[in-house]
Amino acid sequence: MSVLSGMNYRRSGHLGFFAFVIWLTVSPSVGAQNAASRVKRLNAAGLEAYHNLELEDAQQKLGQALQTALQGGVTGPTLARTYLNLGIIAIGGFQNNGQGLQHFSEALRADPNVQLDPLTSTPDIQSVFALARSRVGQGSASAPGPAPATNAPQIPHVAVQEQLWQTAVPVFVEVPADAPVGGMFVHYKAQGMPQFEKKPMERNDAGFAYQIPCREVLEPTLAYYLTAEDENGNVIGMSGSETDPYEVPIVRQRSAPPPALPGRAPPKQCAEDEECPPGLQGCESDDEEGADLGDTCEEDDECAGSMMCEDNQCVVRDDDGPNEDDMPRFFAHLGFTYGLGYATNGLAADRSPEGVDTTSTNRGFIENSSEECNAPRNGYCVAVDAPGFLPALAARLTVGYWIIPRLAAAVHVRYQFSAGRGTFASVLLGGRLQAQLTRPAKDGFNASLFAGSSFGQIQIRPNQGEGANSPFIISGLNSIDIGGVVGYRFLKYVGIVFTPEVHIMLPTPLTVIDLTLGVEAAF
Repeated sequence: MSVLSGMNYRRSGHLGFFAFVIWLTVSPSVGAQNAASRVKRLNAAGLEAYHNLELEDAQQKLGQALQTALQGGVTGPTLARTYLNLGIIAIGGFQNNGQGLQHFSEALRADPNVQLDPLTSTPDIQSVFALARSRVGQGSASAPGPAPATNAPQIPHVAVQEQLWQTAVPVFVEVPADAPVGGMFVHYKAQGMPQFEKKPMERNDAGFAYQIPCREVLEPTLAYYLTAEDENGNVIGMSGSETDPYEVPIVRQRSAPPPALPGRAPPKQCAEDEECPPGLQGCESDDEEGADLGDTCEEDDECAGSMMCEDNQCVVRDDDGPNEDDMPRFFAHLGFTYGLGYATNGLAADRSPEGVDTTSTNRGFIENSSEECNAPRNGYCVAVDAPGFLPALAARLTVGYWIIPRLAAAVHVRYQFSAGRGTFASVLLGGRLQAQLTRPAKDGFNASLFAGSSFGQIQIRPNQGEGANSPFIISGLNSIDIGGVVGYRFLKYVGIVFTPEVHIMLPTPLTVIDLTLGVEAAF
C-alpha cells in the first residue's frame, strides 16, 4: 500500500469518526424536533375535534400528543400547550374541573408564561386556570405534603388524593390509643367558605376519623389540615397548616379508587345533578346501621354509632358539653298522682270530734291529753289500728325552664281530690332545682334529679269505720321535696314523664311518696 493511499485511508477514518460524532450530536435534536412537530400536529387535530364537539376523539389525540412529548423529550411551551389543551377539554368538554386543574398546573410548571387562548377559554376555564396559577406560585401543588406553619411536630397522614363531587371526604389519621392526645381536629375550607371550619374528629381504636360533609364538597378543590391538642387545648401536633393545607381535587369522574375510612364503605354521593341541601331525597345514607359522618339526617337515631344529628347532618358528639340549641328550654308536665302517706297512731287530726264519744276505741280520735297524741295544744289526734301507707290521689302541674342545658328551675302545684279541713288542706305549692342526668336533646329518653321545698298540706285518711266522720291526718305546712323525672319525648314538643317524689312534711310530720304519671309539653 502506497503512502498516499495510507494517508487517504487515515483521512477517511477521521472523517468517519467525525461524522459519527456529528450524528450523535444532531440525531437527538432532530428527533426532538420531529417529536415537537408531531405534538403540534396532534394538538391542532385535537382542538379541531373539540370545536366539532367530537370530545372523545379530541381527548384521544391530545393524549397521544402528551405521550409523544414525554417520550420524545419535548419540553417548554410545546409541552405546556399540550397540558393546557388537555385542561381545556377536561373542563369545557367533560366538566371535570379537578382534572383540568391538574393539567393546568402541569402546564404552568412546564412554562410559567403559558396563556389561555381567548377563543377556547370560558369563565369556568379562566377561574380554574387562575387557581392553578395560584397553586403553582405557592409551590403547594408539587409538594408531597404541606409544611408546618408552627413549631408543632408534624403528624404522619396519608392525604386524600381526590374525591367525587358532592361526596363526603373521609379523613383519617392513625394515632395510638395510649398517645397523650386530648383531641384531634380537622380544619377544612370548601369553595365559597371565607375561612377554615374546625370540627372534632371521632376517636376509635386505630386513630381519629371524620368525613367532611357531602354538601361542602364542590369543584374544583377542597382544602384541609389537621391539629392535635392536649387536654388543655394546646396544639401539640399538626399535619398541614392554614397557610399550606392539603388540597383535594374534586372531580366529576374518578381516576382512582374511592377513599374510605378504615372498616367502612366509601361514602355515597349526595345527588348526581344538584347540590345537596338538608332533607334532599337521595342524600341519605343507604347504610342499614345508620347514616355516616356528613350524611343528611333529621333525628339523632338516624346517625350511626354515637353520632348525633345537628343542622341536618350527622356529626361527632362533642363530649365537652351539651348542645344548648338542640333542646327545648321551657317545659310543662300535667299528670295524675298516686300518693302514699305513712300513717301511724297519734298523728294530728284535721278537726275535733264535735260531740263524738272519744272514749270509744272505734271513733277514730285520740284526745290531746293522751300520751299517744302528738297534736298541738287543744288539738286531737287520729287513732290508727295498724301503721301503714294510705292513698292520697291528686293532680299535679309542673312548669319549668332550663337555665342552662343541665340545670332547670321549676314550680308546681299539687291538688288533692279529697281532703279535710285546715289551711291549704288540698293544695301544695312548691319550687325546685332540677339537674339533667342524660345528654340534653330535643327528643328521646331523658332523666333528671331534683330537690326543693313546698308550702301547703298533704292529708291522708284512715278508715276506722266512721265513714264521713273519720278524721284526716294533717301535715305541713312546709315540705322538703326530693325526687326524679324519667321521660321520653316522642317529638321535640311532646312526651310522657314519670315522676317519683318524696315529701317530708314539717313541722306537723308526715312522710308521703308521690308517684306521678303525666304528659309533657316542651317548647
